[in-house]
Amino acid sequence: MATVYDLTEPYLATFTPVPPVAEGVCDICHGAPGPGWSRCWSCTQTLQQVSRPITRVIPITLCERMGPMHTLLRKYKDGPAELRCRFQPRVAALLARFLQQHGRCLGAWDTITSVPSGRGRGGAHPLVSVVGMVSDLAKLHRDVLRAGPHPPSHLAGSDQGFVVTANVRDRQVLLIDDTFTSGAGVQSAASALRMAGAIVPAAVVIGRYIDPDFNQPSRELWNLAHERSFSFERCCLCDAPWS
Repeated sequence: MATVYDLTEPYLATFTPVPPVAEGVCDICHGAPGPGWSRCWSCTQTLQQVSRPITRVIPITLCERMGPMHTLLRKYKDGPAELRCRFQPRVAALLARFLQQHGRCLGAWDTITSVPSGRGRGGAHPLVSVVGMVSDLAKLHRDVLRAGPHPPSHLAGSDQGFVVTANVRDRQVLLIDDTFTSGAGVQSAASALRMAGAIVPAAVVIGRYIDPDFNQPSRELWNLAHERSFSFERCCLCDAPWS
C-alpha cells in the first residue's frame, strides 16, 4: 500500500513554497498585495464582508494558474472518474503530510471541518472523501457546514454563506479547503463557525491560487517563491523570513 511519503515525494517539483509574511507578501493569505500595501485586494475586500473573519490562512503550496498543482486541485474533484481515483489519494497525502509535520504550528485544534461547496455541487464536497482516506484525520473530521441562503462567490463573502449544522461551541475547529482564490468561501465559513461559538485557530488551504501574469506584484511573488525548493520541513509560519 502506498504511503503518504510515496504519494508526495515524487511530486515535490510540482509544489511551490509559500513565503512567510514580509514586504510583498499578504499578511493574511500570503498572496501578492499591491505596492506599499501589507494586504492583498482580495483579503481586504472579503474581511470587510463578514463579521468574524479569520486572519491566519495557511497555504501549503502556491498554485499557479493552469500549472500542475492547479490541475491536480481541479481534477481531483471535477475530472473523469479515472483521474479522480488517481488524484484524490495524492491530495489526501499532501494534506496529511503537512498536518503531521506542522499541525502544532497552527495552534490547538480538536476538530477538522472543510469548506463545503457554496453552489453548483450536490452532496458532500470531494475534500470530505479525501480526508476520509486518512484515518487520523477522518476521526477528527466533522461535517458541520452546509450552504446557506447567500452562498459566497468570487470576492463576495457573507455571514449567511454557510449554516452551522451541529453544536460547535467551544470546539477548536481547524478549517480546511482545497484552493484559495479570493478567500470569500474560507472567510464565510470561518465567520459562520465563530458566530456559532467555535474557536477557529487557522484555515489550511492546500493551494493558494496565483496567476503570475496578472500583474507585477504577482510575478514578483512567484519569482520570490522560486528562490527556494519546496520542503515539508518548512511552512509559512515556522520558516524564517526570506532575505
